[in-house]
Amino acid sequence: MIYQSFYAKTDRERKHKIKEYNEDRTKYTVKVEATTFQDYAEFWMKTVKCPILKPASYDRLEQMYNTVCNYIGWIQLGSVSTEDIQAMINDLSAAKAYSTVKKHYEFIKEVFQYVFNSQKITFDPCPAVQLPIERNVKGKTKKTEILPEDITEKMYEFNNTLCLSNNQFFKYMPVLLLILNTGMRISEALALEWSDVDFGNNTLRVNNTLTKAKERDEKNEVVGKNKKTFSDITKTDSDKWIIPLNDMSIST
Repeated sequence: MIYQSFYAKTDRERKHKIKEYNEDRTKYTVKVEATTFQDYAEFWMKTVKCPILKPASYDRLEQMYNTVCNYIGWIQLGSVSTEDIQAMINDLSAAKAYSTVKKHYEFIKEVFQYVFNSQKITFDPCPAVQLPIERNVKGKTKKTEILPEDITEKMYEFNNTLCLSNNQFFKYMPVLLLILNTGMRISEALALEWSDVDFGNNTLRVNNTLTKAKERDEKNEVVGKNKKTFSDITKTDSDKWIIPLNDMSIST
């Protein structure tokens, strides 16, 4: 939504300007092309993406928005060129992983697709932008590390020691071992309830996640400084899975 403000020395003058505005709104309408990318992208996020994204996903989208705006946020939407976006892609490619560069490009692409398909602008600068070849990007995606067997054995030994001593300072150790044996995400493990465990069949049902994200009001403005914990169902049916429990999982 675009708001119009008026300056008047008297209340009579203010009322006159409002009346004039209502009679001829086209005179005061600000064209979308003249809106900065930063302002329009914020509008797009709040009206299009916020209703369909989980809180944590929206936080990540907001981080991309902040990064993109450092490059093109101040440019009017109708003046953003392919070269402006390409320069951003090239700069990010010098330090970030390919997946990060691509996500930032996809953010800009979605904004322009929306405004272009809405027939608010006549030119979409994104199709001509070239993403780098992944092997040429200097930032590399971190590889998943597998714990060596000697480390996992020490974890089991440490857990056994805790059980015998009734130590409460490391009470989350069993959760770490459960994750180690099942391959669950941390967010999935934290959302588990006793009703998800079937000791008769030695299985575990995963259908919820627990994440932290910024708390927002009905206008999507951030409330407070601390993040709020959100419980939600898994994203898709494929994420809802039954995990067979081995002896190590049950003993923890």
